[in-house]
Amino acid sequence: DNVLSDKGSLNSSEELILQTVLATKIDANIHSNVMNHNNKEDGKEIWKTINDFFASTQSANCAPVWNKFSLLNYDNNDVNGFITQVRAAIEKMHEVGINIDIDVIGYEIIKKFPKTPELNSISSAITHSGKEITPDLVLDHLRLHAHKQSISGGNLSTLSQQVSLFTD
Repeated sequence: DNVLSDKGSLNSSEELILQTVLATKIDANIHSNVMNHNNKEDGKEIWKTINDFFASTQSANCAPVWNKFSLLNYDNNDVNGFITQVRAAIEKMHEVGINIDIDVIGYEIIKKFPKTPELNSISSAITHSGKEITPDLVLDHLRLHAHKQSISGGNLSTLSQQVSLFTD
């Protein structure tokens, strides 16, 4: 707790442990960006510099985070993986200070759906539900879709492959 807050201080043993852990766990490329003559003896300051380096609100850090979210591709074979990627990207956007209305994020997720009858009906159900379009609402519908897929034995391409195996 003392490491994360500006209040309090670490005793010499805690300081040594923190510095050792940080120094051994940081990649060499990162090390040169976060360790300097001002903070090399202060574990809390090193930690603060690491946080600033990775969760900076500077546009240089925001642009790649937004691009990662906006370039996510929906994969009908891994709906749960897509849900996880979206949640992680949204969390990362919050960390770097990208604050976009949640309905816009919800619509951005819907835009990623391929134009199939099944996903078009899911999209219509979401947009005509009368509820506020949020990422949680969209991802809940996708989770139900993934559950239905697992119950029905997967997607159509898997079914087609099984059928073709029987006809050969």
